[in-house]
Amino acid sequence: MRSRSEQLERLVCAEHCRFFKPWEETHRCAAYQWLARRVQEDGDVLEHLHRLRGRRPPPVLRHDDLLSRTQCSRCAYFPDGCRYRDPSRDGGPGPCGGLVAVDMLLDRNALDEGALSCTARAP
Repeated sequence: MRSRSEQLERLVCAEHCRFFKPWEETHRCAAYQWLARRVQEDGDVLEHLHRLRGRRPPPVLRHDDLLSRTQCSRCAYFPDGCRYRDPSRDGGPGPCGGLVAVDMLLDRNALDEGALSCTARAP
């Protein structure tokens, strides 16, 4: 049986991040770290993530402004210019798996906006 952290990596990074390379991953985005803390507090979040498997994310993040304020602004990658948030990339911005997963959970009311605003912390 996989640990919660292994499940989370598969359900968030491997499932939703097109740049995910398990042999290179040492750091995680702020959205992933927030989800990891949230899963420890509320096991239902992990169950909701299981339900997202195989679902295509929307072409743009529906909660982009909220995610930028509550997650990206706290992310270690953001100050130097996060390549995942760069709209000049071919095909538009390619957000990290953590942002995609949180956006999809918000759409399905598995998370509420207040949870992001109140508990997001710097990594």
